[in-house]
Amino acid sequence: MGLAYTADIIALPFVYSTAYMSKFKTVDKRSIFMGTMPTSPLTMVRDGLRQKGYKVDYIVHRAPSHQTNITYDTPTKIMFLPSYIRDYLIFVKATWNYHIFIMPFLDRILDRHPILRWYELPTLKRIGKKIILNSYGYDVMTPKKTLDTKNYKHSILEGYEKSPRYSKVNEEYIAKNRAYCERYADHIISALDQAEYLSRIDSRFHMRCVDTEAIIPKYKTGNKIVRIIHATNHTDLKGTEYLIKAVKELKNEGEKIELVFIEKQSRDKVLEAIANADIVADQFIIGAYGNFAIEGMAYGKPVLCYLRENLKQWNPWWNECPIVNTTPEELKQNIKILTHSKQMRIKIGKQSREYVEKYHLVDYVVSRLVNIIKEVDK
Repeated sequence: MGLAYTADIIALPFVYSTAYMSKFKTVDKRSIFMGTMPTSPLTMVRDGLRQKGYKVDYIVHRAPSHQTNITYDTPTKIMFLPSYIRDYLIFVKATWNYHIFIMPFLDRILDRHPILRWYELPTLKRIGKKIILNSYGYDVMTPKKTLDTKNYKHSILEGYEKSPRYSKVNEEYIAKNRAYCERYADHIISALDQAEYLSRIDSRFHMRCVDTEAIIPKYKTGNKIVRIIHATNHTDLKGTEYLIKAVKELKNEGEKIELVFIEKQSRDKVLEAIANADIVADQFIIGAYGNFAIEGMAYGKPVLCYLRENLKQWNPWWNECPIVNTTPEELKQNIKILTHSKQMRIKIGKQSREYVEKYHLVDYVVSRLVNIIKEVDK
């Protein structure tokens, strides 16, 4: 941490003064910086904005190794530099080339810097930039601070307490950073379970989308044994243990079920696995669905997932959601029902596809975002 503080102290005059000088440069009002958290759905949002005439670059600190077919716009010429120097250059260049900044609460350009992180957003505001923040998950979540007194039977707090990784999360910093971001943002986009942690939301939707032209629904698989697919990233947060237990008990009772796990696979491999599955199992303690469930619905699969009732106030479109709402206690029974009824799986799968085409289509998300961009830049 000492080196990081020293680097920030040395860099601060250069970064701040150079960024401030960009105020006197004319920048295209349709130029957009996106970053720096790598997530494949946002590349589709970027491409959709480009089709509408915006100049957009999606720059990330580092793309995950399994995202081999995802293209970001990070300048390759500076990738050899140490990350803390690279961040300074990306920030300065961004102030000179973009008018609108679309970022998450954490994993912003300078979020990893102990001093400059607190100068990042006010500097952008002072030089006339527009800031749109889109929460994605743990960037705003403080389960131990927020949910400890809620007495929910199941919530992400259960996973935070079990996980070696998340039990050490500094929620004091996340809460402080969240308040800082809410103060300086021109517009905040959030929904799902993340809305429960925010004191300010300007647009209630989420930029999670799929390309329905590329994803062709596959309502029938021809599998001789019903195949359930589950992504094992963040297992403690998803309640994977409950799924394993339910399937094991059903198998012991003579049910013919195949449980397939997906982890750290390329997007093409994940989509192929979903297409060949009969049932998609998302999560069972968080209370909201994620990208995996959306992709499953896009392929016309019935999705098992826990949707917490009180979260519907921030997600009213859930009233139309065909997800089979499933707590850990209901997992065994719901799996059994779907396993025994191919007709029900197909029916729910078709409803799922229709739901995605209404609420998670790329054009839908991009159109809503364009309206927000126009609103903040009046």
